[in-house]
Amino acid sequence: MTEKGILVDRNDSVIFDFIYKKEFENSLTEYEFDHVFAGISDNLPIPEQTEVMFYQYVETIIAIDTEYKYALVCGAGLKYLWILSGEKSIPDSIWKDYLNKAEKLGFNTLNFLWIEHNQ
Repeated sequence: MTEKGILVDRNDSVIFDFIYKKEFENSLTEYEFDHVFAGISDNLPIPEQTEVMFYQYVETIIAIDTEYKYALVCGAGLKYLWILSGEKSIPDSIWKDYLNKAEKLGFNTLNFLWIEHNQ
């Protein structure tokens, strides 16, 4: 399979899948099934223009738990930071540890956007 212009062996490189659902005040809902892959490539991703309006190339994995359920990742610089989860919720101990690591690296976590996942 090709993902963002990079050949991916889904069986070897998928970390987890998740469902993202966000309801907005204007009665619209964003609802998608996403995959989180890990890998190394000498090529930059080339997003499929008909499928992707925006993507962020993850520059650095800052932390990942031993079961690959939770990851703290960032883009280049201090602008983009994500806590990824393969579960509906993140244990407080991991949440606090990841925010602490991010703050020590210079990220502003005061306006961190928390998305509730119900499914």
